[in-house]
Amino acid sequence: MGGFAVGGSVSTSYATGAVTGTGTYSGGLVGAFVSGAGTISNSYATGAVSGGTYRGGLMGGVATGTYAISNTYATGVVSSSGATYSGGLVGYLSSSASGSVSSSFWNSDNTSSTGYGSAGTGLSSTAMKTASNFSAWSISSSGGSSSTWRIYAGSTSPLLRTFLTSLAVSDVSTTYTGSVQTGTSFSLSNIFGSAASGTNAGTYSNSFYSNQQGYDLSGTGTLTIAKAPLTITGSSASTTYTGVAQTLSGYTASGLLGSDTTASLSGVSASVSGTNAGSYTNTVTASTQTNYSVTTADGTLTITSSSSSSSVTTATVLEPESKPFRMPAPGRSAVLFEVDGAYSGSPDKAAQEMNQASGG
Repeated sequence: MGGFAVGGSVSTSYATGAVTGTGTYSGGLVGAFVSGAGTISNSYATGAVSGGTYRGGLMGGVATGTYAISNTYATGVVSSSGATYSGGLVGYLSSSASGSVSSSFWNSDNTSSTGYGSAGTGLSSTAMKTASNFSAWSISSSGGSSSTWRIYAGSTSPLLRTFLTSLAVSDVSTTYTGSVQTGTSFSLSNIFGSAASGTNAGTYSNSFYSNQQGYDLSGTGTLTIAKAPLTITGSSASTTYTGVAQTLSGYTASGLLGSDTTASLSGVSASVSGTNAGSYTNTVTASTQTNYSVTTADGTLTITSSSSSSSVTTATVLEPESKPFRMPAPGRSAVLFEVDGAYSGSPDKAAQEMNQASGG
């Protein structure tokens, strides 16, 4: 716009183009009110302004009549070179005019001059993107509202919602895979930022925002990654009784994903010791894991009894006048038995018979 208005009302409007004035008044949205009653509300301008005797980011000035400027802002650079008066919001307010400027702002990082009458409040570029600075307005930081203004806090200055197209951003729920996963994304123009993304189990937010020619984005667009199931089983083993304590430790994990290994787990242990024959439980203990919902299964250490045998050979030396005995075959246990009748003969013969009975 940037032209003259004889009174009248300008509402719910915006201008983005640069303005170069060649006359008396130059403004990003309106040049000047020259007579009558004029109002500007719920409007803004973002273009740079140069040229003209009186110049302002939103409005060049008010010559005569009454005026009311409310809920407005300007962010463009206003050149002061060659100007009699210049200001970030309004350049000049004549003493022949009466009125007020309320809840209106200009970007003080872009334009240092407040203009004649110090109209409006200067805010930094960061503050221009902070919703609380516009709390007196009908404004919302969330999509789908009925407010006049929509702001993407931290990303945009206030936008007029009536010019935006409503668009919902769906949530996405998934399970941990060990790889990067992404939530809802768009390939539309005028949508900026990035989709929610993450690898570990948890909740992730997107950073989408739009501009005045774009969208009123609603919904959180959250990506939720749930923990994956994992079974940890204690090791099992069988061994034989040794008379000293024997120990079994270790576990296996079923369900590890991606490049995860047992080394990726924290606070997991399984160990058991036993001495006597029997069964011993190898109990698994596991702390809470970042990416897994853990189920445990115990292992078993089994110690069996030891089996052993020995052979004993008993020899009896027969003395004279003893009754004769015979030795069993080699490798058998000796069984002594009596032979009826008395042995008659010399001791040497008795020894010889003993040797023969034993295979000697």
